[in-house]
Amino acid sequence: MRISVESDYAIRIILYLFKKENLISGLEIVEYCEIPERMGLRILTKLTASGLLKSVKGKNGGFFFPKENSDISLFDVVSLFDSFTINRCLSNAKNCTYKHGDCVVCEALKEINNDIIKSFSKVLIKDLWMNEKN
Repeated sequence: MRISVESDYAIRIILYLFKKENLISGLEIVEYCEIPERMGLRILTKLTASGLLKSVKGKNGGFFFPKENSDISLFDVVSLFDSFTINRCLSNAKNCTYKHGDCVVCEALKEINNDIIKSFSKVLIKDLWMNEKN
């Protein structure tokens, strides 16, 4: 599995806002995180719509990371932008090309896929932030 650039940027945005106490403008966020402006603003919109970030509109508005979300994981962020399905047969058994009973390949991939999800779910944003501080 390979995460998209959007997921990578979203993680960086959340880490940046996690350590801030006040509202930060979208432009300041994309500038600090070195993200192309249009893409960064789209990512901020998606993160806000999902509830992972909050925003305040207006002249003195901006974005902030709500502290009640401090237990979000990499899975929570990345799944907004990327699919965690590593093979098409895992999203729909009808997509499996093996038509002679149970497919051992699908079963093996299902276990691997579940391990990937568990691994992403174990990594919390607050832990990344703590590691970044040290």
